[in-house]
Amino acid sequence: MIRFRGLPAAAAALALLSACTAAAEPSGNQPETPSPFAACDTLTAPPAPATSATSAAAPATSAAAPAATPATSAAVPAAAFSAAPLPATPASVVSSAAATRASAATPAFAEAIVASSGATTPVSDAATPSAATGPGGAAINDLPDLSIPCFTGGQPVSLHDIALPAVLNIWASWCGPCREELPVMQGLADRTAGRLTVVGVDSSDRREAAASFGTDKGVSMPVLYDRDGRLAIEIKQSALPATVFVDADGGVYVHRRPLTVDELITEVEEHTGVTVTR
Repeated sequence: MIRFRGLPAAAAALALLSACTAAAEPSGNQPETPSPFAACDTLTAPPAPATSATSAAAPATSAAAPAATPATSAAVPAAAFSAAPLPATPASVVSSAAATRASAATPAFAEAIVASSGATTPVSDAATPSAATGPGGAAINDLPDLSIPCFTGGQPVSLHDIALPAVLNIWASWCGPCREELPVMQGLADRTAGRLTVVGVDSSDRREAAASFGTDKGVSMPVLYDRDGRLAIEIKQSALPATVFVDADGGVYVHRRPLTVDELITEVEEHTGVTVTR
């Protein structure tokens, strides 16, 4: 029994209530909000090899008409790729992407990330990317040496332990282009299960807002909760979304703007070697 000597009855009751409330508070390591996302225990398991039927079909497709591959992909309706697909020529994403790139030209977002994380290294002084660049992205030397908590709880996941090849999509619920792009990433996860590790990284976001968004959009792939935006800081990403592609040998390419379905299919094949069909 807890005794409070010399205290008035009301004060003693208040102290007892405070003690019970404190004892009932959950551990800081536990998720504060129910999560629609999958657990992260599969992220470090190596993807299974492609089925023999898929492997056998690939040469036949290539031999039949190598030059016709782009036309074949374009002929398949976008709706087959995702329950909430981006259109083939998404004006909304193009305009959002332009706004995102414009925001990247100003330091406000980057400064907010640095301030929230307590980092002392400005985004512009982070690890220098290698010389290999392309439209909307650039190769970097390696994944940052970070361990990020899983949204559903449990042990943090080291980025270096994620099974390869892999795609990491950095997003937030407050990011307009992310809200259109993330369901497409879920479609990628569904279509490449066992061949490609697809994981979301919720960055500088409120857990409740992220969980609500995931539920509304039917996103269930594993998600890491990067509350302080550390991954964005390390890869010098000053605006969201961004997608990190890692091939089987550990080569890393960062795409720094929103992706349409067609762009995502192309980037996945180019930077991870995994073929995706609509």
